[in-house]
Amino acid sequence: MKAFFYPAAMLLLTLTSLFAQATDGILVGTVLDPFGAAVPGAAVWATNTSTGVKTTAATNSSGQYRLSNLPGGVY
Repeated sequence: MKAFFYPAAMLLLTLTSLFAQATDGILVGTVLDPFGAAVPGAAVWATNTSTGVKTTAATNSSGQYRLSNLPGGVY
């Protein structure tokens, strides 16, 4: 019985570690003007409403932005 239990327990512990959850998030998007043209160099920010921490980025030449490593929360 012990010979069976030990490998089964080790397999269970290994499998549970494969389902870890991420603790941060990413916001991505595109800034466009009223005519649908990309806006390069636009300032974009997200503020965590609980902590007041502000994360900033600028759009690239295609108007795209990426705010990464955002802790979980409401923005």
